[in-house]
Amino acid sequence: MCNSNVKQFFERLNRNLEEQIQLTNELKILIENNSIFTEALTEGQIPINLTIINGIVKVPDNTIVKLPNRSSAYLTSGSEITEVKIISGKGSNPFKPLGTAVGLASMKIKGISTNPEDWYHATGLCYVDIDRSSIKHRITWKAHDDIGAVGRKVKVVAQ
Repeated sequence: MCNSNVKQFFERLNRNLEEQIQLTNELKILIENNSIFTEALTEGQIPINLTIINGIVKVPDNTIVKLPNRSSAYLTSGSEITEVKIISGKGSNPFKPLGTAVGLASMKIKGISTNPEDWYHATGLCYVDIDRSSIKHRITWKAHDDIGAVGRKVKVVAQ
């Protein structure tokens, strides 16, 4: 193996170890926390805080999103979600109710009484790490002020 191949091998190995550690930590939280949103469990995601300030969200490290092919990827560490818009639910203008599936799913939260009207569906542009590249994509997520953002998905590649 040449030096670059060895370096790439160890970089991949480190990424895999970091991902295994993160997944183990997420699993511990899922097991310990009875207030996990059902969709978060099925999407392999735990709720995170994505606070919108002036249409921008600072991306927490190790934020996982689902790709259209159902695999997972990370939002680029240190990046921001820009052009954030509330597309339905709480805070949408004009108000547009969330879909029935979201409303029903929000009722499945254990230990927390919520109304579908307390949830919102947001979208924005963010860089996603895919195949060793950071590529700008449109992402969406659902969130509740007391629970966090779940159902984080890449929708389309931004042009």
